Amino acid sequence: KDSSVKIVQVDGNYFRYLSSESSSENNGISLCTSYDTESPNPEAEKAIAEGLTELRDEIDISRFNVSDTEFSKIYDRVLNIYSPFFYVSMNCSYSYKNNRVIKLYPVYNYDISEIPAMRKIYEDNLNKILSQVQPEWSDLEKVLFFHDYLVSNFEYDTTYSIFDAYTFLTDGKGVCQAYASVYGILLESVGIKVAPVSSNTMNHAWNKVY
Repeated sequence: KDSSVKIVQVDGNYFRYLSSESSSENNGISLCTSYDTESPNPEAEKAIAEGLTELRDEIDISRFNVSDTEFSKIYDRVLNIYSPFFYVSMNCSYSYKNNRVIKLYPVYNYDISEIPAMRKIYEDNLNKILSQVQPEWSDLEKVLFFHDYLVSNFEYDTTYSIFDAYTFLTDGKGVCQAYASVYGILLESVGIKVAPVSSNTMNHAWNKVY
C-alpha cells in the first residue's frame, strides 16, 4: 500500500513520518505492482539494509543524495522484496533538508533484545526446508518442491492476521502475502530469480518466477 505522510517541524529540523496506511484510492481500477524493476538507489538500499541488520536506531543516508520521493520507494523495496526484516515496521520517520533525506529512524516490531533469538529461529526454519533440496534438481524441480512443501505443510490464516514470514514459519499459517514472502525467500536462496507481485483490487499477493 501507499504510505501516508505526516510532516512536523522540531527545532528548525523537518521530519516526515511514514505509515503503512493507504493514502489514496484506486477507484476500482485493477492495479498490480511488481518489484522486478531496478532500485532507484542501490547503494542507499544496501546501507539501509545493513543498518537494519545491525538494529541501529538511526541510519545516516545523507551521502547518497536520496530525495524524499525516492526514499519511500527504497524503504518499501528493502522491507518487501523477500527481506529478512520481519522485525521492522513499515512505519518510520526520517529527517530531511532541501528535499534530501538525512537520517532514517526505523521502528522495530519487537524489543531489540529479543530480535537476535527470533532471527535464529527464522533462519533455522528456512534451513529446515532448504536442506531438503537435492543438488541434482533442476530449477523447475526446486520451484515445484517449494510450492508443494508450503501447500502441504502450512495452512491459510482465516483470521487474516498473519502477514509476515516469521510468524508464518513459526505458527504454520498465514495469508497470501506470508506464503508469497517465504516462497520468494526460498527461491532466492537457491539462486532462482523471483519478484513479488500484488494487486489492490484483488487483495492478493503472489510471485513472478523467471
